[in-house]
Amino acid sequence: MLDRQDPATWQDFERVTIGFAVPTTTALLAALWPDEHVVADRRLATACIGLLFGSVTSSVHLNGFDPYALEWKDYSWLRESIRLTSHATGADPLEIERALYCLDRLVDPHREAMKRAQERALTWAEYVAHLVGELP
Repeated sequence: MLDRQDPATWQDFERVTIGFAVPTTTALLAALWPDEHVVADRRLATACIGLLFGSVTSSVHLNGFDPYALEWKDYSWLRESIRLTSHATGADPLEIERALYCLDRLVDPHREAMKRAQERALTWAEYVAHLVGELP
């Protein structure tokens, strides 16, 4: 049985449900309890990490972080980051989650162009520059 505040129940659910990983399990949690959970997927993780750490880790490449292999510790961090951002800004957590998702999608053309031209991933600093460049 899933409990809204008990990470052990989320992890147990993921283990016994075929095809579920952290992103799918968190999508279910967010559907059940939208005021308390977020969908932890690669777009949310990459945008959140990029905005928070991009300027100080300019030599780190995006391929050093695997957004396709999110773990529960990553979810705890993402969830808390969004909660704190919501508290600091007064914005709804769901709006923050959606904004991060949309921002990361806007970086896709830059990400793909970099891969084609230089056969390397964006650094966090490059990612953040493109991310911030997409802001109105």
